[in-house]
Amino acid sequence: MRKTLMVVVAVSLGSYGAYRWQASAPAPTTQEHEKLLKDRVWIDHMPKNERDKLNVFVALTPRPRQGPQGPFGIFESVSMWEGHFEAFRYESQGEEMRIVFGQTGDKETLTVKASKCDVQGMDYCLDISGNSRGVGRYYSKRGWEVRTVDEAQALTTTLAK
Repeated sequence: MRKTLMVVVAVSLGSYGAYRWQASAPAPTTQEHEKLLKDRVWIDHMPKNERDKLNVFVALTPRPRQGPQGPFGIFESVSMWEGHFEAFRYESQGEEMRIVFGQTGDKETLTVKASKCDVQGMDYCLDISGNSRGVGRYYSKRGWEVRTVDEAQALTTTLAK
C-alpha cells in the first residue's frame, strides 16, 4: 500500500513538473510571431470535396512595387465552384492587428496569435479574436509562404480542388 502511494505521488509530481515546464516555455518573440503570421496562407480545414468551402486568411507585408497603400490582407470563403473575399488594410504591433475593410470602411482590432503546432497534419496554428469575418482558428503548413496576392490565390485555388 505504501509503495503504491509513493508511486502515485511520484507520478503526480512528475506530471505537474512536466506541465509547469511546458507552460513556462518561452512565447515566440515579436519577430518570430510576425514571420509565422504574415506572408502565409492560413485555412480553417482541408476541404473534403469540391463543394466544401474553406475559410482563408492572408496578411501580406508591403513590397516596394506595391506602392504607398501599405500592408493588406484578405478574408476569403471559397470552394472550387464559388468564392467570396473581403480585402483589408492593416497596421500591426505584436499580437494586435488593426484592420480597415476597403469596401465598407469597417474597422476592427484583432488579436492574432500564431504558433507552431501539430494539429491535423498542419505545422502552424493561428488564433484570431475580435474578427467579424472568417473564423477563430486557422492552420498552415511549411511551404505555404507567399509574397503576392497571385501566389496566395494560386495556392488557395489548388487547396480548394
